Amino acid sequence: VGEIGLDYDREEFCPRDVQQRWFLRQLRLAQQHALPVVFHNRNTGGDFERLVRENRELFSTGVVHSFTGTLAEMEELVGMGLVIGINGCGLKTEENLEVVKQIPLDRLVLETDAPWC
Repeated sequence: VGEIGLDYDREEFCPRDVQQRWFLRQLRLAQQHALPVVFHNRNTGGDFERLVRENRELFSTGVVHSFTGTLAEMEELVGMGLVIGINGCGLKTEENLEVVKQIPLDRLVLETDAPWC
């Protein structure tokens, strides 16, 4: 399916309701083709976690790419069986570093995401 998700920093290109509608359609494609998912989540105010939680049965597993969220968000995502991807973007603040320290090693993927981070 490729990288899918929500990005509320880019609403000038695509409004939230449209992003959410297509995100759900892409999750259904993952289910239809039995594919794992690479997730994109930027500044969604909890919408991403809620939609993933409500539709968890639609995908087998996934990586939350370029994670920069809070400890609570990370714990919720790991609790849903997801893997957390960390790159330079997730190492910029003291809060980020504290979150990274708490990611279980069996749920951690190191990314480059060059040239962005």
